[in-house]
Formats: sequence, structure tokens, C-alpha cells
Amino acid sequence: MPIASLSSRALALCLLALPAFAQPAKNPFAEAVRTTEPLTAEQQLKTFKLPEGFTIQLVAHEPDLHKPINIAVDAKGRLWVTSSIEYPWAVKADAPGKPRDAIKVMEIDPATGRATKVTTFADGLNIPAGVYPYKDGAIAFSIPNIYHFRDTDGDGVADKRDVLYGPFDTSRDTHGMTNSFTLGFDGWLYATHGFNNQSKIAGKDGHAIEMKSGHVYRMALDGSRVELLTRGPVNPFGLAFDPLGNLFVADCHTKPIQQVIRGAWFEHFGRPHDGIGFYPKIMGHLHGSTGIAGVVSLEDDRWPAEFRGNLICGNPVTSRVNRDAIDWKGSTPTLVEKPDFVESADPWFRPVAFALSPDGSLYVADFYNRIIGHYEVPLTHPGRDRERGRIWRIVPPPVNADARRAWPSDLSKATAGQLAECLDHPSLITRKLAADELVDRVGKEAVEPVRKQLASASARARAGALWVLERLGEATERQILIAAADPDPLVRTHAVRMLGERAGDWSAVARSTAKTLLSDAGPLVRRSAVEAIARHPSAAGVYDLTHLVETTPPADTHLVYAARLALRECLTAGGLDFVNRARKVPSPAEVRTIASVCVAIPTPEAATFLLNAVRGNHVDPGVMGDAVKHLVRHAPADQMDGLVALCRQRDPNNADGQLALFKSVKDGAAARGAALTPAAREWGAQVAKTALAPGKKLSSQRTVAAAEVARDLKLAAAQEDLARVLADASADAQSRGACADALLKIDPAAHVQRVVAIVADAKQATSLRESLARAVADVNTDEARQSLLMPIRTASHAAGVRLAVALASRPEGANVLLESIERKTLLPRLLMEAPVRDKLNAAKIKDLDARIAALTKDLPPASADLDKAIAIRRAQFTAGKASATRGKDVYAKSCAVCHQLDGQGATVGPQLDGVGARGLDRILEDVIDPNRNVDPMFRYVNVTTKDGDIVSGLPRREEGQSLVLIDSTGKEITINKAQIQSREPSKLSLMPTGFHEAVKPGEFNDLLAFLLSKTAEAPN
Repeated sequence: MPIASLSSRALALCLLALPAFAQPAKNPFAEAVRTTEPLTAEQQLKTFKLPEGFTIQLVAHEPDLHKPINIAVDAKGRLWVTSSIEYPWAVKADAPGKPRDAIKVMEIDPATGRATKVTTFADGLNIPAGVYPYKDGAIAFSIPNIYHFRDTDGDGVADKRDVLYGPFDTSRDTHGMTNSFTLGFDGWLYATHGFNNQSKIAGKDGHAIEMKSGHVYRMALDGSRVELLTRGPVNPFGLAFDPLGNLFVADCHTKPIQQVIRGAWFEHFGRPHDGIGFYPKIMGHLHGSTGIAGVVSLEDDRWPAEFRGNLICGNPVTSRVNRDAIDWKGSTPTLVEKPDFVESADPWFRPVAFALSPDGSLYVADFYNRIIGHYEVPLTHPGRDRERGRIWRIVPPPVNADARRAWPSDLSKATAGQLAECLDHPSLITRKLAADELVDRVGKEAVEPVRKQLASASARARAGALWVLERLGEATERQILIAAADPDPLVRTHAVRMLGERAGDWSAVARSTAKTLLSDAGPLVRRSAVEAIARHPSAAGVYDLTHLVETTPPADTHLVYAARLALRECLTAGGLDFVNRARKVPSPAEVRTIASVCVAIPTPEAATFLLNAVRGNHVDPGVMGDAVKHLVRHAPADQMDGLVALCRQRDPNNADGQLALFKSVKDGAAARGAALTPAAREWGAQVAKTALAPGKKLSSQRTVAAAEVARDLKLAAAQEDLARVLADASADAQSRGACADALLKIDPAAHVQRVVAIVADAKQATSLRESLARAVADVNTDEARQSLLMPIRTASHAAGVRLAVALASRPEGANVLLESIERKTLLPRLLMEAPVRDKLNAAKIKDLDARIAALTKDLPPASADLDKAIAIRRAQFTAGKASATRGKDVYAKSCAVCHQLDGQGATVGPQLDGVGARGLDRILEDVIDPNRNVDPMFRYVNVTTKDGDIVSGLPRREEGQSLVLIDSTGKEITINKAQIQSREPSKLSLMPTGFHEAVKPGEFNDLLAFLLSKTAEAPN
């Protein structure tokens, strides 16, 4: 859904309310809550700025509709609109009364653009989205299902609704639901699944798909089957096909627009890819914001040449419609930013969806609202508008008289012959609507007039005719193969796409044709052939695809990526046996390419190939770590020591490389659920000793890695070196913390007081003290726990909270903390802090609520202190004195470990591009009090292990027998799933409180200046 779009770039792991005391913005476009008053639709019409020659018309507005979410045109030229009052609050199934949302149908005056008639086609809906006009009604989503709404008596109103797919999950986010229903050339209905929800749906054939957060999928129109296309992107809203069948998706998180490649994995908050790698992006710019909603490809010969083939997307944050041209690098589209297509001086303008009309005009759905985000601004904010909504119509200048020949104005009444001729219409949407009419209404009677179009001089008519015949079950393989040799690459592209869609095994001729097209002169033909082969994999395709990967220019990233995906399918479909048994010996280059794909195939056969590749030194350095991890997890156990020997021989003097390889061995063994062999342990000891040896230049990455090896292997011989780094005040906090943790695991009694002394030193960094306190608490002796009480007592409140949380990381420590407060050794103010209470709750302490209530009954709420801190920091901030340049360094040091901005930093939490639009007050709240309103996506979990540890972190992934979490420092924590006693979700953010106390006031102000500088560009 569009309003979920801003969530993806939140400032903190939790996102807060805009305070009531927020200052009026100098620029109304720069605030999450607009500071202007709403305009009437007629007033708003005067605020638009468009390219020369274009005109904009008002189609409809409230009360004829409310908040439009998705729109579509039908064969009659009518506009279908999903209209919502309920958004963002879904009506619960057991609530009294029925939901008030609806699907509207609008009949448009072609001269003025005004809706002359608005019919409520279906009502009683619950946040509807994704509408596709179909036969006697429409397919649309309304919580919790996708329905076919039907008008069986012809009165223009739905009297029947059949469930096609569902129920969809809406428990985590009722705004990131399925949307943007778009019919493909193939007759499948394509859709996106939004941010955060976790849905499992199936067709009537029983085939089910599971979607966790953003995905692209497709469904059969009769409810028979559903298929997953991509994993990700994060929060998609908007789909658009171009004339060649390329599918583009608008994403409200990573990049505004991306291309859909079947089988692709998109980056998503630190989740790993599938071994092949992440989808290669097609743009580097963000259009000044991250809240993108809706995309359309301007495919109409009646538009000015400079706009044809452009992609436009809605930018509800900046109140603009953005435009990009496409520069093709082989089969890879690279988007080139162009001047915005639509600007508005009204900051309530929120373009969220588009639909091209057969008459050449473009409809724009305007979610007209003071507030667009629902994470930046709480759902309960009284400023949210739920009544107003507008539809606009943009008409291009008349530039192509020939293209304005007389075409049927109502395709629903056109004859089969007229519809067949419309397969050459200048508008892509008209060609697609005509095809749908031929299939859905005319049926078999369309075969003969459509077949005549196969001989048309128009390539688009030939391609369209072939798809109609295929959807009608009348296209023969011979016709498709003839089209695959067509002189026009558009026809060849569609022909090979069609070949890929065909069910069952390919004939020898079909397979040979696909192979031939891998070397076609048309780049998109080559990529389409690759994607078709991936749908029909065979062992014989391995070397063809390997050669394609090796010879494709690197700039054609999508062809290389698609070829690697297809190669994996072929290797899985017997290709590995084919390679191993074939007389042809693979060249070193072929081995490297195949090995790079084998890491994505979790089978013993792939491990065998990888082992041979490693032995022959035919694995690229960038793949070696993944290859070793794969081998340890999947190769026969008796191969472990031989692999260790190979790893030891690989650049033995490179300490960092050796540590990385040992980690791969260790992680592979953990995923397998196996222990390290003596040979692996001996290697690890030698690697750690070398890396920690005196005289080595301290490197955080190397020291931490070596300390973790020493910890895991309990290397007594490493204690002296570990203690030396721990005592070194010039060493970074991560290195010292890792060494302390290792020392306490090796010999806790010998080192606990040494570590506690640093915890008690107020001159040390709070992050170091917290890390060391957690290590001391994990010693799990009463002496160790008691030793932490004095440092907590003498620390500042913010530091004391973090130390208390560390102490409570085991149930025993949690009890000691509470009992110490009851004995008045520690102040009860600690109990007012959410992170402390969360740890105590996880420890299952008896009568906890009553004991806390008794200890805190006379204390003011914790929020009062934070409100005071926010007010103080706001008073201290003067924009003219703070430096955004210096603030960039503060960000890199303190924030980039979890957040990405301008492409730099980690993606533990949300990306922050455009964060400055929040304004000073909101950013202060986000940073100082990160626990007021945490989205479930960014709440950590408390994992209690069978030995009593309470480990907190964001779930990142599961690898075989391992659960991997990530903590607030960005560090990964691996837990054996067999050792997990319980997992409990927290209501808190992983971002620690007290950040403002850990950063000097001047640096804090510089950071604010830097974040405020990262704002969406406002209209002129």
C-alpha cells in the first residue's frame, strides 16, 4: 500500500509520533505532517505544473470517492477505483457494522475528462486494493482475500463475490498488503505483496506460495494457481509492463523502480541472498525521497517522442510525479533521471497510482492527505484525512495525427475483426485490452481474424496475435518457432517468452531454438531465451549458459544475473552429473563459473564439484568463503580434514584470509549441526595465535575474528595476547570487548576482576562498558554478578541502564538486579526503563509486576525525563553553528553500523535517505527515545537458551541448525536451534536508549545538521 512507503527509511529501528509541539515548517513540503490547509479540488487544479503542451483535468473528487489506492481502465474506457475511508484502520471481522470502503466505476467525458457517472460497484469492503476489470466484474483485494466481484444481473453493481485466493496475512501491517493487479501478455494476473506481512496462499491445484514481506507473484484468473516470481523487493507498490514484456516494479524502499526477473532475490534489511547474489539495480538516484508509489510505462505513439518509453512513478512525499528515461545496456535498463513530469504547489497532493487510457490520456490517483506515512506519524494522529481523494487526467499534446485514426471507442462492443486490428493500436493498453476482449469475450471465434494478423506488417500486431492464439490454446509450436525467427526482435522476444511459458517438456526443436537464441543479435531476445531455459532446464544447457556468463559484457548485469539463475536450474536438473561424466573436461574458466553457482545449490553433488574446484584452485577469491562453508555443510563428513588442509595452504601468510576461511568452516559446521574436527581446531588455534601475536598492527576486524576463535576453542595459550589487547586503551571498543569475552570464556575466575575494573571506569566508552558487562554476566557465577552492582550504581543513568540490561542477560542476573533494587542497593528508577523491564520479563521472575509496581509507585514516568532531554537538546541546537560536514563523520562512526544513507552503511535497520523531511523535533524524538512506537519489523526477540542465556537481537536468517540474530552493534550472533528453549518477541527497538548521552553535545548537533540536510527536494 502506498502509505507504507515511508516506513522503509525510518530514522531509528522504531519510529515515533510527530509531537504536538512541532514547529511550523518554513517549507510545507519538508514536513511529514503538512502545515497548510486542504484545498478544494478546483483550487488544487490551479497548482499543477506540467511540461509544455500537456493539460491536466479534474476527473472526480470527494464525496464521489475517498482515498483512491489502485486504479484501472476497462474495455469500455471506464475507470475503476478502489476507494477507502477505513485506511489505515482495517475493520476487524468481529466489529459491529460493516466496512465502508468500495470499488467505484467512473464513466468519463472524453472532452472534459470529468466523470459523468460514478457507480459504486461493490461496497462493504475493507481497505481494497489491486483492481483488475474482468468479464462481468472485477478481481480485487479486500481484507483478507482476493475476490472476483461479479455483476450477474447486468445492473452495474456486484451481486456476487467469489474468493479466488486467501486469506492474506494482515496481522503485522494492514497497509502493506497485496496490490497493483496487472495483466501480463501471457494472461496471468501479476501482483505485489507489501512490506512486513507473512502470507501463505494457494490455488485450487494445491500449489502454495509463502511470502514474507515484499514479493512479486502472479495468479491465474480462475483461482487455479498462484506462482512466486521474486523474493523482494522490500515494499513494492506498482507494476508496469513495457511492449517487450519487461515488467517493472515500484519499490518504496531500496530504489524507486526495479525490473522483475523471475527468481530474483532483492536486498531486504540484511537478509541474505540465495547464493547467486542480489538482483542488480537499475538506478542510483532516489528522486529526493523514498516513498514511491505506482509506476507506468508511457507506451503510446501519440505522446511526444521524448516521453515515449519513459517510466514515471508517484512520489507522494515530494508531491510530484517523477520521470525516468531508459538507457539500455544490452538487456539491462539503466534509468536516467529526467525533469519531473508533474509538480504541485499543494503539499497535500499524493500521487499513488496511474493508468493509461486507450484515448492516450493518463489517469493519476491522488491520495490527497496532510499525512502520508504511518510510521513517521502515528496512526492515531488527528491530522490524518480520511475523506478527500481526487482523480486527475493528463492529456498529451496532439503530436501524431496518423496515430489518431478512427479506432473503436468501446472495445466491449467491437467485433472480432476490429479487435484483431487493434492489436496494432498505438497504445499498449489498448492492444492489451483488445487481446483480453478477444480471449475473454469473443473466444474461439477470434481465431481466424487473429491468425490474419500473423502476416501483418506490424511487429507488435504479429506478437499480439500470437499471444492471443496461445491464450486461446490455438497457437502451435510451429507458429511459435516461426515467430522465433522473425526479422523483428520484438516478435522474437515474445516468441521465446511464450516458449518458456509452455507447460511440459520441450521438444528437441524447441530446445534447439532456445539455444540458438542465446546468441541472437537482440540482447532482450538473449535474456528472454535464458529465462525460458530456466523454466525448462536440462543438463545439456550447462555449457551454453556458462559460455554466456563468461562472454557477456559486464555492463549487461541483468543478462549475467539471469544466466546464472538459469545455470543453477540446469545444474540442479542433472547438469552436475552431466559435467562430471562428460568426456569434455571443463576449462578453468568454466569450472570457476559453475563453482560460483554451485554455492547456491545445497546438495552433496554440488559439494563434490566444489571440492574438486577448490583442489584445482579454480574458485574465485570472492566465492571461496561461501564455497568452504557449503562444503563443510554438505560434503561427506570424512572430507572435512582434507578441506582444512586445503584452506591452510591457501595464502597461509594472510592472517585475515585465514581467519575468514576458518570462520567459513566454523559456520558451515554450525549449520550442519556438527562439531569441529581436531584438525580444524588445531588450525583455528594456529590462525588465532598468529593474528594476535605481539608486534602485529591492531586491526579491529582481525582482532575480533581472532578473539572469537580463541573464545570458541577456549585457547588457554591465547590469554596473554588477549589480555594485552584488553588493556590497550588505544584499541577500539569492539576489539577490547571481544578479547574480554574470550578471556572470560577461557578462564573466568582469572579474569573477571580485570574486566570488571574496566566496566567500573567511567572514563571508558559506554559501549565498551556495556559489552564487557554482558560478558561478565555470562560468566554465570554469583561473584561475577555481584561485581557488576557497584559499576551500575556509580554510572550515569543512561550508562547504568545499559549495564543493568547486560546484567539481566541471564535469569540469575535479572533476579540479582531486582533484589538489589529491593534492598536499595540500586535505584528503582532503573525499573522505569523499557529495556530493563523487557529483560526482567524474559527472565520469568515470580510476581514481577507486583514487585515493580511497589518499587516504582512514587516515581514519575520515564517519558518525562526523555521529554526533558528532548527539550534541552532542541534548545541547544542552532542550525547556523552546527556542521553537516562534521555530522557526516559522526553518522559514519555512530549510526552507519545499523543504518544506510546515500548507499553507505549497514541495513540492520531502515535506510535513512530523505530523513531530513521529518524536521528537527521528530528526529530528536527518534534518536533520544527510540522505544515509543516500534514497528514489528524492527522489534528484537529475546531468545532463551537451554543453558540460561537470554540473547536479544533481530532475527536475520536460519541456516540449517543455526539461528542467526544481529545485535545493536550490527554483530551477528549464531545460536544452535537445538539449544533454544524459547523465543519471545519484544515490543522494543534494538536501538539503545541514551544515545544522546554517549555523544558530545557539539557532535550531537552536527549529527542533527547532517540528518536535516538529507531532505526531499521541495517544488520550486
